[in-house]
Amino acid sequence: MQQYILRRLAILPLLVFGITLIDFVFINLAPGDPVTAMINPNEMRELDPEAVEARREALGLNDPIMVRYGIWLKELAQGNLGYSMIKSLPVSEMMWNGLRVTFPLLLLSLVLTTILGVVLGVISALKPHSPLDYALTAWAFAGVGMPSFFFALILMRVGAVGLNWFPTSGLYTPGEPFSITDRLHHMALPLLALSINGFGGLMRFTRSSLMEVLNEDYVVTGRAKGLANSVVIARHALRNALLPVVTILGLSIPSLFGGAVVIEAVFNIPGIGLLLVDAMKTKDYPVIMGGILMSGIIVLTCNLLTDIAYAVVDPRIRYAN
Repeated sequence: MQQYILRRLAILPLLVFGITLIDFVFINLAPGDPVTAMINPNEMRELDPEAVEARREALGLNDPIMVRYGIWLKELAQGNLGYSMIKSLPVSEMMWNGLRVTFPLLLLSLVLTTILGVVLGVISALKPHSPLDYALTAWAFAGVGMPSFFFALILMRVGAVGLNWFPTSGLYTPGEPFSITDRLHHMALPLLALSINGFGGLMRFTRSSLMEVLNEDYVVTGRAKGLANSVVIARHALRNALLPVVTILGLSIPSLFGGAVVIEAVFNIPGIGLLLVDAMKTKDYPVIMGGILMSGIIVLTCNLLTDIAYAVVDPRIRYAN
């Protein structure tokens, strides 16, 4: 397995290079530019075209695309993501500030998704074709099929506007000192909205995997020896049933990161998601490219960690040299 990991690590720089190339080319070929995005459309007609062109020249937007890519790649190799064209702040600093908000939300969402998906999947597998199984299945399909932003709006309408139990936006109460209780109170609805899509698929996968394992010979033998049903399920069936779930769980992290973009925009949470949405509105290229690059690195890292975790939890797996 060590050689497999080393080979994967050796490929990562090539994959990151491919991400940077696609990232830069597609963003810079998109219609519009930061200069026109910063100017009011009504004022645009009255401005001297030479002034607009001078601004583009100052930002380096008139240089050939591959020249700009080479400059960006050179700075990127030195750990410099550039500066925001709109806010004139280092992109790396903006990403770090946003990540400090987004990461706790993603971590708590992953924990909640795992607990709901695995526990409800086990319950559904132990009572197949029962009213409870059908109810959980319907809930899972609704979670998978319903867009996260739509579910977020429902939660906001019911939990925040209707019942007035939770705030509609933000991450803290203005004017109040920091407290974990206040932070969790603000994160409750975004956390639930972000978790609903992931738990449904994980629950169905856990149910299917466990039902398949329950028919294996070693499970039947354990029951025939007089072992308690809870012992057979917990120590034997569930452990093997959760092996494929590790892969699904690892691959769900990039989806959670993508969902955070929408959820943070809906609840006005100042994380990576809201930062990227604002950057797309203003055509702030360095911020957009930095966000996409970070997302790609997260996906690659999650895929690698998932493969390693799968090999660790299942000793039967041996990667070929």
